Amino acid sequence: MVLADDRNIPEDEYVMRMNDSGMIDAAILPSDYLMVHIQDDVDIGDITVAVHDENTIVRRLGIKDGGIYLIPENDSYICIKKSDVTIIGRVVSMKRAL
Repeated sequence: MVLADDRNIPEDEYVMRMNDSGMIDAAILPSDYLMVHIQDDVDIGDITVAVHDENTIVRRLGIKDGGIYLIPENDSYICIKKSDVTIIGRVVSMKRAL
């Protein structure tokens, strides 16, 4: 199955595979394919791709206890301060293989 090739993906976007269940309550499942717009600044509410402790994570940017955090949509995961990550992009679409 071909999801995309170099001719169909803009230079400022890439496809990644979701690697955990941290966003399962937002209907993003492990192994889903995410189209990510490369950017280092995102807005509150955006589903964000970031690097934390050398791992790529996908979480929603939000406000909690007066601070800005990457917040999972799965109660089994912890919130991570925005200052502890490097933002690399914003999820713009998702595709699931059947």
